[in-house]
Amino acid sequence: MLLNTNCSYFSHREFRELRDQVPPTSEQQPLSDLLDKMGVHGIEKFTNIIFNNRQRTSPRGGILKSDAIFRFANVLHDSGINFLQDVPPRVLDSRLETRLRKIPGQMSGISLRYFFMLAGARKSRLS
Repeated sequence: MLLNTNCSYFSHREFRELRDQVPPTSEQQPLSDLLDKMGVHGIEKFTNIIFNNRQRTSPRGGILKSDAIFRFANVLHDSGINFLQDVPPRVLDSRLETRLRKIPGQMSGISLRYFFMLAGARKSRLS
């Protein structure tokens, strides 16, 4: 079985050419694009077809990871984050951290630290 991702399903490039540099916004998919697509196609289609992943964020009371992605993306977007360049100035924002950690399965902050690292932020309140 071939594992789909948002990138392959929508024909987006999966990896950036230069991994040590953040590409210009003109070469990125904005977060708003993901939110639009998830709004149109729905969590169930993203869960079953696009992500092909029915895992939950926690074995007890966790939500579908696709739902967590949707919620996480909404919090980021509502906080003014739409591109990778928007992340580093927000890593010390305690309000953003609090909102993201309220998503079921995100309380520990592990995923948030990993997100900040992957987005190119050098430091965060969680470091």
